[in-house]
Amino acid sequence: MFLSSSHHLTLLVGSIRCPARITSVSATLASETWSIENVNPLYQRETGSWKLSIPPGAVMAGRFGAEGEGEDVLPPLPTGERLQLSEVFEGGIGVGGKVWRAAGALCRWQRSLSHEIQGSEVLELGAGTGVSGLYAGALGASRIVLTDGGGPEVISNLQGNAERNAALLRERGCTSVECAHYRFGEGELPGNGFDWILASDVTYSVHDVRGGLCGCVAELLAQGKAGRCIIAHEHRRSTMFDIDTILTNRPAARWDEDDVGLREFLAVASEYGLRVTPLVSEPGSRKQDGDMVIMTMDMSIIELSLPS
Repeated sequence: MFLSSSHHLTLLVGSIRCPARITSVSATLASETWSIENVNPLYQRETGSWKLSIPPGAVMAGRFGAEGEGEDVLPPLPTGERLQLSEVFEGGIGVGGKVWRAAGALCRWQRSLSHEIQGSEVLELGAGTGVSGLYAGALGASRIVLTDGGGPEVISNLQGNAERNAALLRERGCTSVECAHYRFGEGELPGNGFDWILASDVTYSVHDVRGGLCGCVAELLAQGKAGRCIIAHEHRRSTMFDIDTILTNRPAARWDEDDVGLREFLAVASEYGLRVTPLVSEPGSRKQDGDMVIMTMDMSIIELSLPS
């Protein structure tokens, strides 16, 4: 069952200036206070990187994670083919209209286990553009269900992306694709059972509906309606725009270090009896270019499970 759609969708490119959420970060360097206003971070949505200012003459120590610089957000399929996707940035569509870096990390993880994805049934929660679920279908998943709790524009774009890749998915053995509106913890999910639950960049949802995501996952796992739940998370560490941290340029000592949003998610997961296991970490990168630094954030692939 494939969906048909005739929606015309607009793809906008360029950079967007994002207001920093950290309001008290400052570092004293060369007898000068360099604050978040001086940093002036600019988010470049094509690459998922941040570009920001550092004090004139400052030198960043070394590099880390540089191997990943310049890579596309999404990996190609093992055949070299790529998904055909539309992103929408206008009309108040919010975060559901963009392909985020965490989705790319989840696709890379799937590619490394493609033999386990083939022939399976996959549910994507918080699908947005549908990248992770569609990638599973292109790897040979027999059935994918793409769900998101966004508005009509999000679901329309999701349906459109399913149609854009319908032929490719059929060739790979995916015989059923369904798009549905589902907000964490509200109503019934379509379908009776899944081998995989996939999601990317959804951990922040605990600030909107505290138990929505974890409650949904715990229920599906407890009822035997899902085999495994895998989530990709891009770290937003509290020191991400701190100049001392940037110039010192050392990787985080722990996968969950200084990630306040993740800490809240882990607390909620524990309340619902879920065990959180980090599976793979992808280090971010920082590269100095004069008085500017271009950087990406660390990402982690985690599994939610119930204690055996």
